[in-house]
Amino acid sequence: MTTVMQLIDFLPLHNIKVKVNAQSKKRALETVSEIAAAYLKNTKLILPILESLLNRERLGSTGIGHGVAIPHCRLEGLETPLIVLLTLEKGIDYHGLDDQPVDIILALLVPVESTDLHLELLAWIAEQFSKVSVLEKIRS
Repeated sequence: MTTVMQLIDFLPLHNIKVKVNAQSKKRALETVSEIAAAYLKNTKLILPILESLLNRERLGSTGIGHGVAIPHCRLEGLETPLIVLLTLEKGIDYHGLDDQPVDIILALLVPVESTDLHLELLAWIAEQFSKVSVLEKIRS
């Protein structure tokens, strides 16, 4: 990334959940929405976050291969980017690039006006999450 920042700057410890039992893409995205809304201390955001993530998925799957998905959306009222990381108990059908089950979901929520930062973070995350060594660490 061009600026000096790390993933951890946008990924609070409370937003990392391991061995989540989600049987479908929709259930996984519901879990992401619940975690993000809880972190933002506003349960009224669960549905808007979920709808934004699902709308993005309708444009094309955010499954990037190797069991990884990077759902992302822009969120009104958000001041800084926010990340939620899930590892799933069992891989789910995500209709990704390689049609492999997804067991790692890294969701990125960004402020509506942060177009450049959104694209920069997305590219950096996709690059990092295409590395086998990174995926092995996350899965373990």
